[in-house]
Amino acid sequence: MSTLSFSCCSSDVFRVDTNGQYRWVANLGLDATGEMPLAYPANDEGALVASYFSNALVRIDPAGDVSWTLGIPAQWIAGLPGTDVAVGSCKQLTALDGDSGHVHWQIRPAGATPRCKMTALLADEHGNLFATQLNDSLSDTGGSRLLKIGADGQQLWLHEVDGEGARLFGIDSGRAYLATPTRLIAVDVTSGLQIWQSTVLPTQTLFVPGSPAMLVAVAADAVSGIATDDGIVQWTQPIAVSGVAEAIGNAVLVNTSSGLVKLDAVNGTIAWTTPLPSSDSFGHVIAEWLAFGGLMDGQFLAIGRADALMAQPPPVVRKIDFLSGHLVADLPLPAIVQGTFPASHFAAGQVTTLGVEPDAAFARYRLRSIDAASGADLWSRLELPFDSSLVNSSYGPNFQIAVDNEMIAASIGEGGLPRSDVAVLAWQLDDGDRLWQTGLRPPGDGWFDSRTSAPLIDSESDVLLSLATRVECLPPDYCGRTALYKLDGGDGSINWQYVQDYAWQGGIDPILFIPIFVETSGDVIAVGRGNTLVRLDGADGSVEWTADTTAIGRISSLQVAADGNPIATGFDRWGKFDAATGSLLWSGVAPIRTCAPDYCTDFGTTLLLAGGYLLQTGYKRVNSAQVTPMVALMHADGTGSSEVWFPDEGSTFSSQIVGVDTDTGQEIWMEFRERELESPFNLYFLTKFDLDTGSFQGRQALGITSYNPLTDSQVSYQYFGAPVADRLLALNYTRQTPMPATRGLALIDTTVTAHGNLSIAAILPDGPVASGHVVPFSVNVDYSGEALADSVQVALSLPWSGEISGLSCQAEEPGSCEFNNSNGDIRATFPISPNGMVSIQGEVQVLDGDDPAPAMIAVVQGPTALLESDSADNVAVVRVEQSLFDDGFDISASR
Repeated sequence: MSTLSFSCCSSDVFRVDTNGQYRWVANLGLDATGEMPLAYPANDEGALVASYFSNALVRIDPAGDVSWTLGIPAQWIAGLPGTDVAVGSCKQLTALDGDSGHVHWQIRPAGATPRCKMTALLADEHGNLFATQLNDSLSDTGGSRLLKIGADGQQLWLHEVDGEGARLFGIDSGRAYLATPTRLIAVDVTSGLQIWQSTVLPTQTLFVPGSPAMLVAVAADAVSGIATDDGIVQWTQPIAVSGVAEAIGNAVLVNTSSGLVKLDAVNGTIAWTTPLPSSDSFGHVIAEWLAFGGLMDGQFLAIGRADALMAQPPPVVRKIDFLSGHLVADLPLPAIVQGTFPASHFAAGQVTTLGVEPDAAFARYRLRSIDAASGADLWSRLELPFDSSLVNSSYGPNFQIAVDNEMIAASIGEGGLPRSDVAVLAWQLDDGDRLWQTGLRPPGDGWFDSRTSAPLIDSESDVLLSLATRVECLPPDYCGRTALYKLDGGDGSINWQYVQDYAWQGGIDPILFIPIFVETSGDVIAVGRGNTLVRLDGADGSVEWTADTTAIGRISSLQVAADGNPIATGFDRWGKFDAATGSLLWSGVAPIRTCAPDYCTDFGTTLLLAGGYLLQTGYKRVNSAQVTPMVALMHADGTGSSEVWFPDEGSTFSSQIVGVDTDTGQEIWMEFRERELESPFNLYFLTKFDLDTGSFQGRQALGITSYNPLTDSQVSYQYFGAPVADRLLALNYTRQTPMPATRGLALIDTTVTAHGNLSIAAILPDGPVASGHVVPFSVNVDYSGEALADSVQVALSLPWSGEISGLSCQAEEPGSCEFNNSNGDIRATFPISPNGMVSIQGEVQVLDGDDPAPAMIAVVQGPTALLESDSADNVAVVRVEQSLFDDGFDISASR
């Protein structure tokens, strides 16, 4: 099932035993936005899970942990004799050991079209495979094919179905049965020739084994039984079908508008009708029944999905007596654990977080105060959503937080499309007691896609906030609104609001930017409609002046200088405005304009430094795939001059500054991430920036993430200011499959105990290699430094995500290497001494692929305590030539 949380785009896979209890639950980061991943039960109470869009086949063991992952794009799974399975898409079919992951053979079926799609895969008792494929996944009229593949991987025959999409739904010793939108077709399994066809209009088709075996066609208003030997309809039962139908034993179970109906598959008589519950134990409406099965000791299970706008309900499980239809038991399951991704703010020695806390009964907001020194909870409270119909709509809720020494203020936006709402709430900082709540949407207004700035608590403890939203209006107009609010800190009442409405017709839908604003001398200066800057009276919100900022361009940041005058940074220029009159005092060329003819952006941070300087970060685009950091020091002395540096220019990596701040000594700290262009790995580092030289002063590791959604990751990716007393407070992202990804806090010791350099080299045979070959690989890590580097991390992406064997590590201390290779990549952690070397070796089975020169990519990172001068040799890329031929024959024909 698609993950029941607001983190998006992953899958919860669970196995339920015949008593209706979880054997295990696994959260897999597989793409659920296209087609849901396919789950197949393994004989040892584990499972295989295939995701075509994530190019992954995952083996889950009986405890719910991941045993291995192969890089195989599969749309269907079929069981073969013993522990073997076959997995396939229309372009590739693979037979492998379902326990070990060892691949026996792979083929590319001849004649696959670019937009084809596999619609079914079945195996007979001899290991022969039968598969149907649509020629065009976007159309049922493009024709389809039925293929038979022998147990050795040889394609034996091909049966074409012109003009219709045919799906295989059953096989027996003599025939394969296909269903199209208008007919059923029987094909001889030996010759591939059509035996008969029967004109029916099924929405679902079932094959019911037995003596005699029967075909069952399920339509919207009737269920029919059809003989397997000649396709003649044997019986028809008028039934208003509603939802799923399943074959269990010698019966057909059909969900109807009046309940679950059991039909005898041979003669169509109704054995019983049982009304199914319409709601779960929490009162949520059951949106659909997903499956009926698990027949054991005369009872089976019905599994359904509850629909709840403000809840995270578990699957619905009911046990039913197979003979009588009696509902034996309601088997409540606990809610599936979900990750949390709250918004966070650090102030007054505390970290305040606000996010969604999923629950089986209803979703709530959890507000927490955490001691920054120890990580201990100071207090915690729950808040109910203010518009329950929006909590689980598109995009879910979003949060912005501000904290001062006495109060917490937060904006909560619920919903997005088709409508949204915004409220501002305030609590006491010391104990979390609620002070007030104020909704911003006027009664009768229809808002959608509403977004807010972070609140600002002013010196009078009032709350300032800006907003941009789309507004419903009459066609042909499209409407929007930006607004700036001042709310009374005592009771939340709106003291004033500065609103600007927009209307446009046709053309490009304009982007509505959340107004940027600053406070100065009790008033507010904000970016207004068009190219304007406005000053608003802090007491009543009246406009004191409006300044034209056309010469500056779209303003991306506002700062208040020591003299109280605002400094605006725009797309074309930057400059200082007179706070009293709004006149432009001086301006200079924006740093990003100095990049011409290259493209630069100030998408980053602008800081006001001591001495009146501004520090701006952004990046320059080197090419379509690579960016490099930009840092600018802007002189606010009236000249408008700037110094612009590209501290990583010339690097082959794509890198970007993701955080910047100054410490108490006014030293500049930056966090940046970098990635070799072909690599799936992002490396995060902490560094100081030297204004004299315009360069990074070494780098300290903060973690590695991977584009592989199953790979374990733990990285500190956003920090709350610069290190203080060698301690860095940061947000921490953790992904440890099969647990859901989640966000937390980390206090990192940034003390440097060693200076040195880590380098990595990767070794593969030159090739050519072909599918099925077993190829050795090795990685060598060298270290030159002053002291032991413990917890060195290596991440390795192999050219093929095939079966890995013989994985070993030659380290200084035997047994000091820790490996994890269950998720497709290899992760290793080990200590290494100065002038030491650690070698990792293994073998990988080559899988079929389209890349004629796939790459092995290895990265290494030290502990945070190691300061490296650069990371140019922290990545190694080596390619190997891969042939589509095996033993001199094209793989599509020979294997």
